[in-house]
Amino acid sequence: MSRRPSRRAILRMGGALAAAPLASAVLPRHAFADDGPVKRLICVFSPNGMCMPAWTPPEEGEDLFLSPTLAPLEDFRDRALVLSGLNNLPIAPTPPDASFHARGTAGWLTGRSVRRSGTDLRNGISLDQRIAQRVGDATRLRSLELGVPVWAPPMCDMGYSCVYLSAISWAGPATPLPKLVEPRQAVELLFGATTRPQDDQQAWESGMDRVLAAASDRVGGLSSGLSPADAARLGAYRDGLGAVRESLAAPPCADSPDRLAELATICTDGPECTPDIVRAMTDLTVAAMACDQTRVATLMLGDSLLPRYMPFVNDLQDDHHSLSHREVPGWQEGLEAIDRWTMEQVAYLLEQLEAHPGSNGGTLLDETVVLFGSEFSDGWQHSPRDIPTLLVGGPVGLTGHWHMEGRPLADLHLGLLRGFGINEVQFGDDGTQAIDVLL
Repeated sequence: MSRRPSRRAILRMGGALAAAPLASAVLPRHAFADDGPVKRLICVFSPNGMCMPAWTPPEEGEDLFLSPTLAPLEDFRDRALVLSGLNNLPIAPTPPDASFHARGTAGWLTGRSVRRSGTDLRNGISLDQRIAQRVGDATRLRSLELGVPVWAPPMCDMGYSCVYLSAISWAGPATPLPKLVEPRQAVELLFGATTRPQDDQQAWESGMDRVLAAASDRVGGLSSGLSPADAARLGAYRDGLGAVRESLAAPPCADSPDRLAELATICTDGPECTPDIVRAMTDLTVAAMACDQTRVATLMLGDSLLPRYMPFVNDLQDDHHSLSHREVPGWQEGLEAIDRWTMEQVAYLLEQLEAHPGSNGGTLLDETVVLFGSEFSDGWQHSPRDIPTLLVGGPVGLTGHWHMEGRPLADLHLGLLRGFGINEVQFGDDGTQAIDVLL
C-alpha cells in the first residue's frame, strides 16, 4: 500500500456547444486511439457562495470528518476530497468596481479576470473545455452544458454582460457556451430520435434510408477510372455511409422511451419545479456519460446574483441571494438549509454514477471526476479566498480534508489538466504550480 502524502508534501506539489465531426459521431468507439482508461469530468456549480462555518470540515487529514453541510456525502466520504484555503484572486474587482458575482461565476473554471463590458467579452478557456478539446473527439458531443431556468427578469452586474452570470463553460476568451435549462431540450439533444412517436420514427428512418441509398448509388457511379488512392478514399466514404446507417439503426443507449418522455415533460413553470428539474438534469448528465455521448459536462444549479427562490427548502420565503447577504432574519439557518439541500443533490449525482456500469469494468463513478464549487466563499463578503472546493470520484487519488494555505484555485485546475494528460505550464492568470490530485 502506498503511503499518503503529508499536507506539506501536498503544498509542494507543483510543475514547471460544439459537436464532434461527423466521422467522430458515427464511427464505433474502437475507431479512436486508446489513450488508456476512460476519464470523465462533471463540474457542478452552486451560486452565491456557501455558509463556510457549516461547510468546512472540523479537522484536517486523510480521514474526512464531515461538516453539517457535507453530511449527505456520508456514503462517499472515503472517496471525497475537500480542499480549503484555495483562492481565486483574479476574480476580485478593482474598486470602485464591485461586480463580484459576474467575475466570480465567469472566472470559476477559467481563473481569469474578465473584461468589464456589455458586449466586448474577455475571459479564458475554461477547465472543462480544455479537457473537452483533449477527449471530445471520442464522443458525439464534445461537452454538455446543463442548468436550471431563471424565473426572474434579466439582470446584469454593474456594467458586465449578463452572460458572465449565466455561463461557466467558455470555449475561448469571447465564446461562452450557453446551457440548456429545460429537460426537454436536453432529451432532444441527447436522444431526440427515441422520443418521436413510433410512426414518426419509422417514417424518419425510411427517409434516411432513401438519402443514404442515393448517396451510395452516386458513390458507385464515381468509381470507374479512379487512381488506387482515390478509390481507397471512396471506399472509406462508402464504409462511412454504412456506419451512419448502422448507427441510426442501433438501439438507443438510453432509458426507456417512457422514461425519456417523462423527463421531457418535467414541470418548468416556476421555482417550485427546481427539485424535479435538478434531478432530471442530473439523470440526463449520467445518461449522457453512460451512453458515452460525452465525457465532459457542467451543471449549474442556479445563476448567481438573480433572485433564486427555494420554497421547497424549509418553506423559505426569502431568495438565496438576500439570505447570502444576511439581509433578512434567519439568514444563517436558511443558508445552511440551502447548502445542505445542494449537497443532497451532489450525493444523488454520485449515487447515480455509482449505479451505472462504466467502460473500464467498474462503475461510472470509478472513472469520473466530480468537481463542486461556487464563485466565492462567503456570500456577504464576496470573498475570493477559501473557495469551497470538493472533488469525488475514482480518479481522485487523495481523500480527506487538506488546507492549501492560499494556493491559487487555478493550481488545482492545472493539476486536473495534467490528470487528463494535458501538460500545460500555466492555467488562468495565476495557476503555475499544479496541485496533482488525480491518479
